[in-house]
Amino acid sequence: MSPSKRVAVIGAGAAGLATTRQLKRAGLSPVVFEAEETLGGTWVYSDATESDPMSMDPRRRRVHTSMYRNLRTNLPRDLMAFREYPFDVRGGADTSWPRFPAHEEVLTYLRRYAEHFELQRHIRFRTTVEAVVPLDPDGGRWTDPSDVGTWLIRSSRADAASEEEQFEAIAVCNGHFSVPNVPDLPGAAAFGGVRMHSHNYRRPEDFAGKRVVLLGGRASGIDIAIEIAEFASRTLLSVRDARAGRSLPGCEDILVCAAIERFDGNDLVLADGDRIEAVDVVLYCTGYRYAVPFLNEPAIVRVDDGWIHPLYLDLFSAVAPSLGFIGLGNMIIPFPQYELQAAAFAAVTTGATSLPDRTERERFARSRELALRRAGTSERSFLTQGDRQFAYNALLAERFDLAPITPAFENLHHAVENARATDAKRYRSHPLPWLDDDYERAAGTQ
Repeated sequence: MSPSKRVAVIGAGAAGLATTRQLKRAGLSPVVFEAEETLGGTWVYSDATESDPMSMDPRRRRVHTSMYRNLRTNLPRDLMAFREYPFDVRGGADTSWPRFPAHEEVLTYLRRYAEHFELQRHIRFRTTVEAVVPLDPDGGRWTDPSDVGTWLIRSSRADAASEEEQFEAIAVCNGHFSVPNVPDLPGAAAFGGVRMHSHNYRRPEDFAGKRVVLLGGRASGIDIAIEIAEFASRTLLSVRDARAGRSLPGCEDILVCAAIERFDGNDLVLADGDRIEAVDVVLYCTGYRYAVPFLNEPAIVRVDDGWIHPLYLDLFSAVAPSLGFIGLGNMIIPFPQYELQAAAFAAVTTGATSLPDRTERERFARSRELALRRAGTSERSFLTQGDRQFAYNALLAERFDLAPITPAFENLHHAVENARATDAKRYRSHPLPWLDDDYERAAGTQ
């Protein structure tokens, strides 16, 4: 495959930067489309919030980032790091930074990563991708079942007319933490208090003296509840699991309650029949939806209830593998997995390795879907990995001849999870093992 092959990367957040680096490493010179003025994606903090606090009005002023002012990572920086660029003085961090860094420090790390590997010159800032159109090998509009020859990208800048260009491969790295998922709860429209999604949460002082219920018990819901509890008159965390009825571990001022079944005026009726009266604020920490508004080709990929499919290895379009999606996984340790996925995409794009034919790719995707459905997994969780991420990472490493991630990586992750489960407020201060010195540079020698 020629080094002059034209490849596009959509997004200059962590996944887009990792993909750009791996494509460059493979001898390509990608073009990166970034809608914002700077790199970093969701790690770029802004005080600005959307004009609709629930982010449901299609006419709302949109804000990409979901960062809040006091956010610190829930993973230590030695897990967060790209393997070839340590998150310490040997790479993109300072010794004064805490082991669980703040969002400003993660952004600085990403900027240093981009500078170190000379990625900025590939990025077109303030450039929005409006459409991605598959073309057949003759340059006409693609129709199934022919192969996709190239991809047409129509993009626009704020100060220029739209432009159309063709690329032989595209990596979609636009993130999935900016379009809120909002469950439809009966009676919500008549609620007299404030309803907002965590996408628009910035600071805890705004909730001083309020009775606040947070809906959603994963990492962001827990961390925001801990912040708000210092100012609110009462803080409750509504969950769908067995934690209901107890205080949050290490946080006696936060009561965990059952899932919200419906609103009743300014009261909330819970799934176990309990009622929470006179609520001032309901804060939805209910996650995000996948969105690829520039790609309207359901014969190639579809987005259904938070699930992009059909995909081969949760990475390549099963129909047209020159279209890749880096960074779709939920509940993962992100940067190292992005690095593996990006290296796999680069290997296929350059022709250094090949994938099975379309029939086998689609069979693989259907088999995975069937297994998840048989296990009772909802479609919204099809791309949620959790503990499955370690087997997935190992599969990518073996399949594409990449350096595997050391077992110490998984061991440290479980140590962090155990610390969080016992003390949600102070787990970042618990003594934890460090990864061995050989870990960070492993990918640099493959």
